[in-house]
Amino acid sequence: MRALAAVLVTAVSVGAAYGQMAKWAMRPGYDSIRLADGVPVVVSDSASTTSLWNVEGKLMASTADSVAAYSDGLAVTVKRGTDEITGFYAVDGTFTKLDGCNVAYSYPYFRDGSLLVMKQGRCKLVGKDGQDDPFGSFVAMYPYSNGYAACTMYGDMEKLEDLYCYYVDTDRNRVKLKYDQKKEVDDEDVQFLSSLNDDGVGVAIVKRRVYMYDKGLGLLRPVFVDDKAEKKRQVRVESRTEEYIAMQGDTTVVWARGAKKDTVFFMFDAQMRLMCAKYPSRTDTYRRVAAGPLKLKADYAVERRGGLCAVTRGGRTVLPPQFDDSGIGFGRFVAVKSKGKWGLLEMDDKLGYALSMNKGNPVAFRHQKFETTVRLDLPAEVKADNCSFDIPADKGCAIDKTSIQTRNTVNGNFVQYNCVLTIPDSLPDHIVDVKYPVSVVCDGITYPDGELIVKAWHYKYVNMDLSRNETKFVGNDVEFIINMTAEKVAGENDYPLMVEVLQDSTAARVSLEKLSETRYKCRLYSPMIGVNRVVVKVSEAGCPPSLFPFEINYTKPKASSNAGQVEITAKGKDGSTQTSGAAMPAVAAPADSTAVTPAAAPAAPADSTAAAPAAAAPADSVAKAG
Repeated sequence: MRALAAVLVTAVSVGAAYGQMAKWAMRPGYDSIRLADGVPVVVSDSASTTSLWNVEGKLMASTADSVAAYSDGLAVTVKRGTDEITGFYAVDGTFTKLDGCNVAYSYPYFRDGSLLVMKQGRCKLVGKDGQDDPFGSFVAMYPYSNGYAACTMYGDMEKLEDLYCYYVDTDRNRVKLKYDQKKEVDDEDVQFLSSLNDDGVGVAIVKRRVYMYDKGLGLLRPVFVDDKAEKKRQVRVESRTEEYIAMQGDTTVVWARGAKKDTVFFMFDAQMRLMCAKYPSRTDTYRRVAAGPLKLKADYAVERRGGLCAVTRGGRTVLPPQFDDSGIGFGRFVAVKSKGKWGLLEMDDKLGYALSMNKGNPVAFRHQKFETTVRLDLPAEVKADNCSFDIPADKGCAIDKTSIQTRNTVNGNFVQYNCVLTIPDSLPDHIVDVKYPVSVVCDGITYPDGELIVKAWHYKYVNMDLSRNETKFVGNDVEFIINMTAEKVAGENDYPLMVEVLQDSTAARVSLEKLSETRYKCRLYSPMIGVNRVVVKVSEAGCPPSLFPFEINYTKPKASSNAGQVEITAKGKDGSTQTSGAAMPAVAAPADSTAVTPAAAPAAPADSTAAAPAAAAPADSVAKAG
């Protein structure tokens, strides 16, 4: 790509247009595209398929299963419409299959290195290797939360009697509950034990009395209705579990009483984490910490303009407004919505196109029209089949869209059209820049309008030469012969040229007579003494004219001679000069004239071949030939 970029930059210097490109890392066709929580993974959903991509836009895996959010670096998959766990994906897309496992407590997530599942009617732990943890199975066990898992067992497993609860840490060790630093609680006395919430707080019921367990202190704190209630009875529950625990959807509610009228409600989520405690005069709410998407730096931004989204970088428009909506952005990637579906764009400042005309060569306009080609060169990553470009026909370039040629190669791709150029107005006979506006569309992506700058000039293939030794006086008039030469190219028809003569206001009347296809006689009537300027104009329909200036320097006769003298100077388009002269017969000279040596004709102005004379001659002083 670096080599291609270097070639493209070089192309700009010889008359081409260059633009940055984008390509689809994920083509529009997805219902959603999002970053996974806490890991560098992009997740897409389309119909009944979920796909995982890395942040370089490479597909890692696709599945028909529902994929839970990443937790502990793993994403659990569940068969759609069921609670059957099928396995889990690692960050690199590696899949581990699980059999016979179901979701426990609506929580298909790894936590603290383990996944809690329901298996054969009991709660079990599965490790990151996909194997069952030998720790055992439990009547009830909640997922790890804040480093502890709340477990429930029977004292009598045969009769399924005498339930009791305890915490285990991530090393599978029991956590001893304490009233204070010296007095421990017997496990068999614990009737209820919630999971720890994100504040490290849980609820324990020991011998019908309600306690708050604070992980930070490692102690149980008795619960009272208010701060002054220590003289009153500690909050407690009825003896039977079914009398103080109820389910409300995914929420578990435990109620207990202080005095007869003082009821306290404790509310837990599906994983039995304490969410709030409602006292008669207050409510204590506990925080929940949720993992969010990984923070990734975005090189590109999106701006909404007129209801559509444009992609920008540093305030510069990279892609004009064309997308319905925008989503996540990271690195060189931007998620956009087009025609109701999401896709992921990959921007790359090393990826670009180049436009060239006439194979990068300057355009020499001989006539009004010039036939050539215009070509779009693309990097190998962008296929030519889905690319096109256009130049408005009214801008002087008519593209024949039926002539399209496309080619895809390992070194690069291209799209090419035949086109017909119309010569710009007043195009000079030296090289200048001609600009053509261009719009490019590739693979459904519209790029900013650009300019194709082409070197061009008007190649004036006609020259008007002064015929030597054919200048003469006819009475008081001067006649001289002009020969027209034209460079022809094989296959071209005769040139539809029009030849006429112009003069400035200082010259006498002038006429032009066509003698043949290439010879013209110019007659200057009664030239004024000094310089008389005449311009021969040669034009072709639709093209700027070619102007050929002539200077007729008429010398006043001196007393010593009855003859006047004239010298004509012509300057060719190549800068060369030609002269021709004649003497007036003595009989035609005025009585008081004298012969003099002719002075050298003044040189034509440097730009006289490209500019019209200072003023046009009167209408009756122009003669046309051709």
